[in-house]
Amino acid sequence: MDPLTLLRSYTTNKLPILEDGDELVFGEHRVPKKAKTAYRKKNSEEFYTLEALWFYSKHSHLSLKDYVVKLRSAGVQGVIHGDKKALQQYLLSEVETTDSIDRNALMMDLAEDDDDDAASGQSSQSRKRKTASSSASASAASSSSSSSSSLSSSSKRARNAGAKRVEDMTPLERVQHYEIPISTRESIMSVPGKDFSSILTQFNEVRRKADELTKQNERKQKREAKLARRQSRLLRLRKEAQKDPSKRKPSQIPIIIVPSAPTSLLTLENALYFLQNGEYKSREEAQALNAKNNISRLSKFITIKRSALCDPAAEAIYHVYSDAKLLSKADWDRVVAVFAHGAEWQFSGWPFKSPAHLFENICGFHVHWNDVPLHKNIAKWNVNKLALGKQKRYQDKSLVLDFWGKVKLFIDARPKLANKLIY
Repeated sequence: MDPLTLLRSYTTNKLPILEDGDELVFGEHRVPKKAKTAYRKKNSEEFYTLEALWFYSKHSHLSLKDYVVKLRSAGVQGVIHGDKKALQQYLLSEVETTDSIDRNALMMDLAEDDDDDAASGQSSQSRKRKTASSSASASAASSSSSSSSSLSSSSKRARNAGAKRVEDMTPLERVQHYEIPISTRESIMSVPGKDFSSILTQFNEVRRKADELTKQNERKQKREAKLARRQSRLLRLRKEAQKDPSKRKPSQIPIIIVPSAPTSLLTLENALYFLQNGEYKSREEAQALNAKNNISRLSKFITIKRSALCDPAAEAIYHVYSDAKLLSKADWDRVVAVFAHGAEWQFSGWPFKSPAHLFENICGFHVHWNDVPLHKNIAKWNVNKLALGKQKRYQDKSLVLDFWGKVKLFIDARPKLANKLIY
C-alpha cells in the first residue's frame, strides 16, 4: 500500500498516527516523512511529501493564519490553498480520487531521480578511474584484478545481507519499498470492536458433535458385528438341529399354552388333533382316542410335530402346556401363543401385570363356536378369534392354517426369537 493510501485509511478511520524522528508510525508500519506521495501540487509538477499531507490533515481545522504559523514553527512544507478542499475530501473518503493524484507520474519522477543519481555516480567513478590510471600504469592489471575481486566479494555480501540502499533501487523496487501491507491473513482477523470467539465456540461444538457421531457409529458397528457373529452361530446350530432333531435343544422348541378349564373348547386333551392334524375333536372324543392310543393324561405337556414354518423341508416341534406354573423364567421366552377361554383367573400367577399386558407381548387366540356370543373379556383383549362350526369339520383345517400363519408372523417380527427357535 503506497503512503497516500495508507494516510487516507488512517485519517478516514480516525486511527492514531505517531511521529518518531524522521518517520511516521502507522500501527506496526513506519514510513519516512520525506517519502513522496502521488498527490501533485496544483499547477505544478511537484509532488507533496507524506509529511506535508499528514501535517495538513492534523491541522486542517485551523485558520489560514494559524496554519501558516504552525508551518513556520515546524519547518514543514505546506499545502497550498487551492489543494486544501479536494485533499480534505479525499483523505476523509468523501471522494474516491481527485485530478491531483497521478501515481504513474510519480513512478516516472522516481525513475528520473534514479537516473540523476546514476549519472552522478558515473561521473564520480570516471574521475576516480582517471586518477587511478595516472597514478601507475605498471600495476594496472594487478589493480584491476584486485578491484574485480573486491567488487565480487562486496556483491556477495550485499546479496547475503538481502537488502539494498534506497538510492540503489530501481523505480519499481523503490515504490515497493515504500508500500506498506496494511493487513495480513492473521491481522485481518483482529478487528477493533469485533469478537470472533463465538466462531471458535461453534467450530468446537461442531467438532464435538462430529466426534460423538463417530464414536456412536463405531459402537453401532461393534454391536452389529457382535450380533452378526451371534446370529451366524445360532443359524449354524439351528441348521444342524433342523437336519437332526436329536441335536435340538429345549431352548430351540417353541411353547404353546392352552386353558386347563374343562369348559374350554381347546384343552391339552384335544390340542394334538386340532393343531397337528387340523381336525377338531370334542373333549370327550379326544379322551377316548387318547385312551385307545395309550396317551397318558398325566403328561406335563404334549408334543406337536409339523413342517417347520421357517423351512418346510425341516420338521418343527412344539410343546403344548396347560399349566403355566410348570414354566421357568427361561421357558417364558419361548412362548409363542396363548389360548384364552375368557376368565381372568386363567392368568393368575403369570409373570404379567394383566391380560392386556400379556397379549401385548405374546400372540393370543380364542376358540369358540360361531353361533355363540363371545365372552365379554375376549371382546376387549387383543386376541385372534378362531370360530368353529358345530357341523362343519371341513372348515377346521383352514382355521388351523390361519393359526400357524399368525404364529409365524409373530415370530418373524421378533428377530431375537426367530434366531433362537426352530419353528
